[in-house]
Amino acid sequence: INNMEFENPQMMRRGADVDQNQMQKLLEGFGYKVETAKNLSAQEMGATLSTFSQRDEHLRSDSTFVVVMSHGLRDKICGRLHCPEREDTLHTDNIFNTLNNQNCKGLRGKPKVIIIQACRGDNQGHVYVSDSASPEPKLEPPADYEEDAPFYQVHKESDFICLCSSTPDNVSFRDVNKGSILIQHIIEVMRENAWKDHIEELFSKVQKCIYSEGGMGMSEVSYYTLVTNPSMRDAGSA
Repeated sequence: INNMEFENPQMMRRGADVDQNQMQKLLEGFGYKVETAKNLSAQEMGATLSTFSQRDEHLRSDSTFVVVMSHGLRDKICGRLHCPEREDTLHTDNIFNTLNNQNCKGLRGKPKVIIIQACRGDNQGHVYVSDSASPEPKLEPPADYEEDAPFYQVHKESDFICLCSSTPDNVSFRDVNKGSILIQHIIEVMRENAWKDHIEELFSKVQKCIYSEGGMGMSEVSYYTLVTNPSMRDAGSA
């Protein structure tokens, strides 16, 4: 799910198309069938996730990825109708509840990898434009960068691993020409190491890559693991 264009034109997420295209190429290279949805309201995001959870293909798959890119609030993802005067958000719990073992039986006991590119707060750690839903950023960003905004809670559900683009109360950032820092490093790390590393090891390497950039902000990415044994070595057809 990639929300690039919003009812409020000032919220347009420039560079998000780069993230979408690169993630699609990556996952298709691993043998996944990839479907995309763009510019959805909160209600449409929920409906899209619900429809996805009931796909028959899950019964024959061994894992799945769900990638959500948008503006955000601390525990919510913004739909295309969101604006300062009217909230249009999907709580992140909805993603996990929709795909849990009770509601998505086709993926019961199978690794579910959730990647969320959006901000989780208003504290800016470095000079990038963000995907924060706050109307007025605290810092004036350079021309090539934008902001993405905040969220997430740990879920007591097996077989999930979630990689978020920022830690709670911090914004995440996106290069308008190259895409987000998080997605750039996911692509790089997984292309080089997915054939040999456990998914948790891959996400740890993504964190280290971002941390090593210093000025890019030490709180740019966080991940939560609630998995049994997800390995990219055998990834395939979800």
